[in-house]
Parts: sequence; C-alpha cells; structure tokens
Amino acid sequence: MTMRRSAGFSLMEMMVVLFIIGIILAMTGPKIMKMMSKGKETSSQQLLTAVKSAVLEYQMEVGGYPKTLQHLVQNVDNNPKWKGPYLEGKTEVPADAWGAALMFNVPPKVFTKEYRYFEILSYGEKGEAAEPTEYLRQGS
Repeated sequence: MTMRRSAGFSLMEMMVVLFIIGIILAMTGPKIMKMMSKGKETSSQQLLTAVKSAVLEYQMEVGGYPKTLQHLVQNVDNNPKWKGPYLEGKTEVPADAWGAALMFNVPPKVFTKEYRYFEILSYGEKGEAAEPTEYLRQGS
C-alpha cells in the first residue's frame, strides 16, 4: 500500500514562510516609514517655496505684502492692482503634507532674526507640538 501525500503546504512550512516575511518587514519597515516622512517634508518645503514666490509676486504687483495667504488666491480687498491668483491653479490656500494650514506672519513673529518682512511656516511632522527649530520655513 502506498501512502499518498496531499497537495499543499504543511503548517510548519507556512510558519517558516511567515517568519521569513516577518523578518524582512521588521528590517525594511522603519526605512520605508522614514522615506515616506522625508517625502512629506520635501513636498512641504517645495510648497513653502512656491508660496514664498507667490508672496513676492503679489508684493511686486500690488505694492505690499498680503495680509493673509488667502489674498494670494482671491482678491479679498477688491484691489484693482490684483492680477492673481498667484498660486497657479489654486482656489484655496493649500495645506502642508500633513494636512495642516500654513502659518503666515507679516512681519515675522517666530524667526525675527532670520527674516525681515514675512515668514511662512509649517509645523512639520510633529504638528503643533513641534519646537520652532523643527518648523519648515521660508521667508524674506
């Protein structure tokens, strides 16, 4: 009498495979998360640079800095010199990569030694719990 082996994997074989997959995930998971975080930081920094350019363009055309970032996408004051929107293709001020609103101060309130006219800030990954040294920022 011959014994017939059933098709499929044994419990031990499946456990070995799951163990190997677990080890691979444990080794690569933190690196993937760090790369995703770095991507959000880069994206937010590019947004800050674009907003800074828009603020400077607004200043050149209107003759002063906007009171809020909303002035970059809407002619809030019905200013005849306004030729926006200054953030191309936007009808609302975009949020940073973490979904938080950007901070805009004219004159600067946080980085008064670095910037003279205005500052644009994002709290970054830590949100409002971040220290000012962790903020993403642009200004002039």
